[in-house]
Amino acid sequence: MKELRIEGKTVTEAVEKAMKELQLNREQIEVEVIEEGKKGVFGLGGKNAVILAREKKWISETSKNSSTEQIKQKHIQEKPKSHKFDLKNYEMKFTPTGDDLKDAENILSQILTFSGIAFKDMKSNMDASSKTIYLSFSTEDSGLFLYDDAKGLFAVQYIINSILNKGKSEKVTVRLDTADFWARVQERLSRDVEKAVSTAKRSGRPYRLRPMPSQFRKIIHDMVKEKYPDFQTFSEGENKWRKVVIKQNK
Repeated sequence: MKELRIEGKTVTEAVEKAMKELQLNREQIEVEVIEEGKKGVFGLGGKNAVILAREKKWISETSKNSSTEQIKQKHIQEKPKSHKFDLKNYEMKFTPTGDDLKDAENILSQILTFSGIAFKDMKSNMDASSKTIYLSFSTEDSGLFLYDDAKGLFAVQYIINSILNKGKSEKVTVRLDTADFWARVQERLSRDVEKAVSTAKRSGRPYRLRPMPSQFRKIIHDMVKEKYPDFQTFSEGENKWRKVVIKQNK
């Protein structure tokens, strides 16, 4: 991670220089003060302030904007209990019926059953214009799917998409949901975007959001394009550090 050693007449001036160099705002950088600096007398004996500045090391956890949000997200942040099972005793059988909704439900049902995860209230519907299937289910083990930026949910979603679209010329997209995950994500990202746009407009500098999965980044790109036409977005960074940058159009 890029780290800068910056000097300034004061710590404040050094921090301003660091933000400009890193193209980040104050909330997005960590600052370590090496020397406070001093003015000296009649211009003699003064010392510059010295700091080390770097981009914050983001962690994969949900927003901490309020205690209510923390309670709602607790089962996502805490590492869930693990399930042990032996897939050697199972053989997944899937024969396409021509009904994508039923086929998606069938695949998910087998995955959950073989994994030993109890579930209920499975629902599905399809948006014909985008060819997207929205598939949801309820389980007391939702933490298994939503922990660590929902890696489990995305993994199962990928498997369902791969099986359902195998050999098809016209692909469909399955979006998997549990515990109202996507609704909460939309709400949280909407707040993040609103804050980013406000800060970028006030400071005149691009605003960099925390690193996040590609599914979340797409939501932000679409949201800014639809709600904030005076702003643009692009992604930067590699792998798990990839993030969305929001900047005002010139």
